[in-house]
Amino acid sequence: MKDRSIPALPQKPRLEWLDIAKGIGIFLVVYGHSIAPYNLYAYYFHMPLFMILSGYLYQPKQSFRTFLWKKICSLYIPYVGWNLIVIGGRLLDGAALGVFHKMLPGQLTVIRQVFLCVGKDGKYMGATWFLGSLFMISIVYRLVDLIVPKWKYRQLVILAFFGGAAAFGFLYTLPYMQSRTVILSFFYALGPVFHEITSLLRRFSQLVMVFLFDCLFLCLRFVTGPAKMGENVYGRPPVFILDAIAGSLFVILFSMWLEKRRLSLWKVVSVPLRTMGRNSMDILLWQFFGFYVVVLVQLRLEGQPFRQILYEKSRYNVSGRWWIAYLAAGILLPLAWGWVLKHGPWGKLLKKIHLV
Repeated sequence: MKDRSIPALPQKPRLEWLDIAKGIGIFLVVYGHSIAPYNLYAYYFHMPLFMILSGYLYQPKQSFRTFLWKKICSLYIPYVGWNLIVIGGRLLDGAALGVFHKMLPGQLTVIRQVFLCVGKDGKYMGATWFLGSLFMISIVYRLVDLIVPKWKYRQLVILAFFGGAAAFGFLYTLPYMQSRTVILSFFYALGPVFHEITSLLRRFSQLVMVFLFDCLFLCLRFVTGPAKMGENVYGRPPVFILDAIAGSLFVILFSMWLEKRRLSLWKVVSVPLRTMGRNSMDILLWQFFGFYVVVLVQLRLEGQPFRQILYEKSRYNVSGRWWIAYLAAGILLPLAWGWVLKHGPWGKLLKKIHLV
């Protein structure tokens, strides 16, 4: 009998600069969600950055079957699985409170949306929308890559196709916030282009170029106007695209530059960033749970019952310097929890069903 299992691919060595870039990106995600000072700057490029880095890792030599299976395991199962577990927990709590029948219709709608990659549990798993979008984008990109003939400039043709898709996303607001998915597909398509010019990017990874791209991002930021991807509201969409690319290149070039630094002083910066980058999935999944630990602390200090946390849609209080507590909890607690999930007695089971 023939072995029909998915063939295992050889593991490639990790790219240190890419881990650093992912670390910076996930730090900015939590920083933005912590409602920290000037957090709106992060929203102009942190999701495009992650899409570019994901596209950079695209492997065209894989068979479609292998590619699809890897995306199901690395994106779809964690996205659907953890959302369903949290929704199930909420329904059990509703049953204990005697409101199960009232909650069920709404939660069933959310479950259907999760399976279709257009929804998520908004309170605890809100950031997981990115995994659903990335899953759909990567599959569509793979199909387009298979269809486009092996022309000399085929990569630019593919980029132009997704550029047209992004233009459509800017013009029309699609249901379930899917305009942002269509727009982000353009940045995913930029990833393979950046991969082809890696040597050129490394030549530009000098501190002066990092500074120039940072300045370009800041200058464009002031003329971009509003940029709310969820609501599909943009002041100047073409400038937003350029601004997001400038911000992403700033992070990528800085990461390449930092990778070359071997002094202990720079390792104080690079090692934590690499750690966050290698565990960015944990932080993405569990950051809001970390936030609600801070909320529990705040409720305790205010003398309110802990159960109060269940009755408010959003209970964040970042007045004063509480945003620092949210930021720290949103990074450190998910790292610790992710380690427990991987190394606890349940680790082997969770890995087998691709939840870790």
